[in-house]
Amino acid sequence: MRDQLRDALRWPLYSPKRLLAVVAAVIALLVLANSCQDEHHSNTAATTVAPEGTRPSKAAPSAAASARPDSTAALKTAHTFVEAWASHNPDPGAWLKQLEPYTTDRLLTMLRSTDPSRVPATRVGDAKLTDTGGGPITSAAVSTDRGPVTIGMLWAGDRWLVGEIKPGAQAGS
Repeated sequence: MRDQLRDALRWPLYSPKRLLAVVAAVIALLVLANSCQDEHHSNTAATTVAPEGTRPSKAAPSAAASARPDSTAALKTAHTFVEAWASHNPDPGAWLKQLEPYTTDRLLTMLRSTDPSRVPATRVGDAKLTDTGGGPITSAAVSTDRGPVTIGMLWAGDRWLVGEIKPGAQAGS
């Protein structure tokens, strides 16, 4: 057994090609392991809500932050967000301020390029959950006078935030 181990440890030293191949394989494994660890870390981080006037940030999940609210809170967030989205506020800055409490940073950044006067919906109807899987991500369909709007939401520790909006069947757009 000891001789086999010694032979295995000497094997890379028999030629420069073998040594280079072993070094490259070890480096590749280290990079892969680091990449997997970073991905796992980013997947387990939870978005939490910061004090009023600041945006949510990444933080380690806590027992209190991981408790999911009832579906009523998700429905209310979806409905309120779509009402603000369809408000046609003539001032784009004020329109974004209306949306900000309900959106993720990523969605808010994407909405900066939207002209609020071009949002086709003007009236908002009922909201219903379309994903009732019970996880930290859900979706809702909100009816409007110009067709349904699908809202993707994520649980941010103490409230739902809208991370995606998909206007569907928007007549005349």
